Amino acid sequence: MKTSKVSAPATIGYPEWFCLNSDRENFHVDPDRDHQFLFGKAEWKDDIDSRLRRSLALKEPVRLVWWGQYGIGKTHRLKYMEYWMRERQLRLYPVHVVCRDIDEKSTFDRLHYDLVNNLGRERMQPLVAKYFRKLEEGVAGVVALEQLTASPDIVGAMKRFAVSAGPGRSDENMQMAAWKFLTGGELDSKECSLAGVSRECMDSSVEYAGALRVLGAVVAAETGAQLVYLIDQVEALSKIRQRSVEGRWVETLRAVLDVRNVGIVMAIGAENRFDELPSIMVAPEIVRRFTINNYLEIGAFKRDQTADFLQDLLQVWIDGPKRDALAAKEGWAGSVSDYAQETYPLTKRAWETLCRFCSDELDHKTAKPSEIIETLNRVTYEAYSAGKRLIDETFLKTQGITA
Repeated sequence: MKTSKVSAPATIGYPEWFCLNSDRENFHVDPDRDHQFLFGKAEWKDDIDSRLRRSLALKEPVRLVWWGQYGIGKTHRLKYMEYWMRERQLRLYPVHVVCRDIDEKSTFDRLHYDLVNNLGRERMQPLVAKYFRKLEEGVAGVVALEQLTASPDIVGAMKRFAVSAGPGRSDENMQMAAWKFLTGGELDSKECSLAGVSRECMDSSVEYAGALRVLGAVVAAETGAQLVYLIDQVEALSKIRQRSVEGRWVETLRAVLDVRNVGIVMAIGAENRFDELPSIMVAPEIVRRFTINNYLEIGAFKRDQTADFLQDLLQVWIDGPKRDALAAKEGWAGSVSDYAQETYPLTKRAWETLCRFCSDELDHKTAKPSEIIETLNRVTYEAYSAGKRLIDETFLKTQGITA
């Protein structure tokens, strides 16, 4: 095989060596930066779109649980779903939440804080104010808060929160106290008075669900979209061991899932089996509300899935014109029998070897995006260090990768 005469690419950086696009330093995929890409089977994207559109058509809240081993791509799917809602201008209002700081004694207020706070106080205040003005004007279809929640404290806090405030003014303190109550925080006596509530904090499943129902109604009325929470790292609920605490979580989550104007999508890390999910998430009353068909396992990649993933990745990350210019300069099309544009920087046979190596045919624990990308980065770096711009089967063997 004809190769470049450069043995030590001291003057050419790694990205340029492999014709990466100008915004790429390596083959890494970042869920935040690269949320618009979902590499792999086309039906994965189709399934997301179909579920969202079906929810809108049937006027049902989105209900979905993705689960699978760590590094399989759950976070990326959440981020892609959020991107897709915005890109396609679906009548959905996504809010991303990470299930964090959970320990064995944590109650639902830990998650509730982020569910509400991630809506954004500054974004929500004008929406709530508009909602109350519509109520005062008797606009049709705007539901009174008393019909959405039986808690007078939630109603009182919403009214105080609706009041426009300015920095340093007393009404700003009132607005802040009201928001604190709505996020599930504990108020002192002065803050209770400012927030228009009778007690220090919410403490029941009915109230947590009521607060989300009220905020969902505001979002729907003022944006025309259904509020959808995309909740990541739900495996943190496995830390809850106490029966009494676990029971309260199930009770509250059940009440939240009964809220019909708020969608819930969750991502849960679990290695192999459904029964490895947090016991809260497999409680019968929770499974019934999601329905078992909405618990989707993202399994270890089969060979064709790995191939689709890598092919999509290379198509987007590689600069095609630079690659083709390099191939012409090196004469690969004429001298390398299994050179192919779509598999560069690997030959076709090396590509097939790598796809099998990174599939569940050898080890299901490494047949996932995080491991596939790590392997690709490692192999290409070693090739870069060795002065190779096209990777063949022989080189893969030196890296311990064989068919």
